[in-house]
Amino acid sequence: EVPGENRVRLSGWLDRESAAQLRAAIDPLSAPRPSAGEPDVRTPGQRRVDALVEVCRIALACGELPTNGGDRPQIVVTVDIDTLRQQVGTATLDDGSSLPATAARRLACDAALLPAVLGSAGQILDVGREQRLIKGPLRRALVLRDRGCAFPGCDRPP
Repeated sequence: EVPGENRVRLSGWLDRESAAQLRAAIDPLSAPRPSAGEPDVRTPGQRRVDALVEVCRIALACGELPTNGGDRPQIVVTVDIDTLRQQVGTATLDDGSSLPATAARRLACDAALLPAVLGSAGQILDVGREQRLIKGPLRRALVLRDRGCAFPGCDRPP
């Protein structure tokens, strides 16, 4: 990372086969894209990096990547609700680096949001769920076990 900047430098070496696959994936996305009649001012290197990010965005959206710790690949962003709504300020990524609030809002657009309540020292007091209802095999097992609502005194059906 570049101190004081909101950027990270990538570098590395690929074997010929991997390089060919990478080029095949990013070349269609690396072409200059004029915007509103203005020429694309990005350098060829920046266009390739932007294309690599787009390929990663597509891969994350497809749902075909292997799980990590039992979960789909995910980006963890911590931001308070006012910052998210107003798009002013910063959010925090799970590695501790900061992210502009506008970028956090963009990521939240297609995200599964999990509400979390933090104490004044940042300790986790409560973490919500992506979905409120239980689905699939777990729901069927609970219906078989409980035969209805499990709250004491409740006679509602499952």
